[in-house]
Amino acid sequence: MAVHTVGEGGDFATIGAAMSAAKPGDVFNILSGVYDETLRVDVADTTWQAAPGHAPVFDGGWNSQTLEKDGGALFAVKAPGVTIRNLRGRNSKGPGIAVSASHVIIQDVHVFNCYMHGFLANGPGSEKLTGLLIENCSAVRVCQGMAVDRSNEAVGGGCTIVGVLDSIIRDCVFGDCYKELFNIDRGSERVLITGCIGYDSNHGLVYFNCSRDNTVEKCVFYHTLDERYRNRKNGNFPAAVVIGDERGSLADGFPRQRGNRFNDNLVVWFGRFVEVRNNAKTTGGGYNTALDGHEIVGNTFVAGPETSEGIAIADNAFGREHVNSVVRNNVFEFSAARPNAVLSKGGAGDIAFDHNAWSVAPIQRMRGEGDVVGDLRLVNPAAVITKDAETSETDFDVANYRPAAGSPLIGASSSGGTLGALEPGEQEPPDPPDDPPGVDLQEVANRAAAAWGALGESGQQLDYALTVINEALYKQGVARDELQKLIDLIE
Repeated sequence: MAVHTVGEGGDFATIGAAMSAAKPGDVFNILSGVYDETLRVDVADTTWQAAPGHAPVFDGGWNSQTLEKDGGALFAVKAPGVTIRNLRGRNSKGPGIAVSASHVIIQDVHVFNCYMHGFLANGPGSEKLTGLLIENCSAVRVCQGMAVDRSNEAVGGGCTIVGVLDSIIRDCVFGDCYKELFNIDRGSERVLITGCIGYDSNHGLVYFNCSRDNTVEKCVFYHTLDERYRNRKNGNFPAAVVIGDERGSLADGFPRQRGNRFNDNLVVWFGRFVEVRNNAKTTGGGYNTALDGHEIVGNTFVAGPETSEGIAIADNAFGREHVNSVVRNNVFEFSAARPNAVLSKGGAGDIAFDHNAWSVAPIQRMRGEGDVVGDLRLVNPAAVITKDAETSETDFDVANYRPAAGSPLIGASSSGGTLGALEPGEQEPPDPPDDPPGVDLQEVANRAAAAWGALGESGQQLDYALTVINEALYKQGVARDELQKLIDLIE
């Protein structure tokens, strides 16, 4: 193993020169500077990273206006065992990050303004990828080719995985995307997406298609209602969760989905909460979907002023039933939805609905044991979310969607915990009442007891006085005027 520096004054002046000399096991520390190159790694078991204390930036040169074709990724990994960490990239004419090999680690890599995908993992041909770790990365303002040509549906997605097995994507941020933000696509199995943030997409936020046993958990997803991401055809904003097995040539040869999980996530202000797609179309968006061991558990869904639907589960058009699936311990806050919006529809088959909280009652088949219906008492679910047009940074605050003090969500889950994805915020304990100034409560109690003993049965009023004063002693204080009335009664 050898350690090299890359950049002005380093062992190699350019990324290309370093790549030409790379051998398995080498480590390349990249110095600060702007690199008008792409990092395309085709040597196995090499590491490419920022040198300690340095901040290199890769610039692909896209001006956000031109049409591009077959643009390469800023960071492309084509060999197994490669690690890339602590790098920045911008203005890609293709994807930001692309992986086509197994056992690759991408850490602390951030891309901004990409013509195509933010992150793409897809093996060459029918090869499947395994053992990927993507963490603490971000891809913001991606699939922007559609901003130039809205008919260009081939620009990818925020985070697209095809044929990926046994991999982890965690603590990443994907936002400002003209396609799906998280596309868990054909042949992907046992992928964990956890602790991520996703915001503002034009297509479905999380899309399960012909994939199995994948989990999306403990993430935060929201829409700022940026008009760029409103659907041109129907005027709606996208669904947060789309479960739909496509039909046709793109899906041929892939198994139908099973066992996917969407658990413990916060979803705010999308056009729809959950959509299970089915229809009998032969062209243009045909779906053949059946829930099979699916879970939608422990999430908090919050409607906004552009929410048109809550949870919609379409029946399969080809004789397949929804089986062995659960919708449990979720919060469906629908109070701020569009006028005439529909909270729930469909849902036939073997789908267990129980211990869900609904701000308004759902259809009968989606009701179940332990449900909560009515005012759910979240802190501020209608809080306005704003975004900086230049940086894409937002002022989204998770605290607005926690249960407030006294919320019926607290203690109502199937396990006795709090319904939804969020625990209550810390509540300031009430200040203990002060003792009324100038009054010795114990002395008043003693006088009342003595008076009651002297009067015997005729002391019913004093009996009441004694009871109230003892209660006051227990609570450590009563209002001054009420206590004075008792003193006057005793005297």
